Amino acid sequence: MEAIVVWLQMWGSQVSFQFNALKNQKMPYITSVERIGMRKGEEKGRHDGKVAMLLELLQERFGLIPESVQKHVESAKLDDINV
Repeated sequence: MEAIVVWLQMWGSQVSFQFNALKNQKMPYITSVERIGMRKGEEKGRHDGKVAMLLELLQERFGLIPESVQKHVESAKLDDINV
C-alpha cells in the first residue's frame, strides 16, 4: 500500500511539472471560428487534390477531357471521389 501512495505522489509531481512546462509555452489561442475555417480549408485542399488526381488519370486513359466532364468532376462531393 505504501508503494502505491509513493507512486501516486511521484506521478502527481510529474504531471504537475509537465503541466507547468506546457503552461509556460506561448501557444496561440485558436477560436472556434478559426478552427472551422481551418477544417474547411483542409477539406477543400483534399477535394482539390482528389479532383486534380482524377482528372489526370482520366486524361492519361482517355486523352483530352471535355470541359463538361471537368466541371462535373470538380462539382462532385469529396466523398464521391474515390481515387
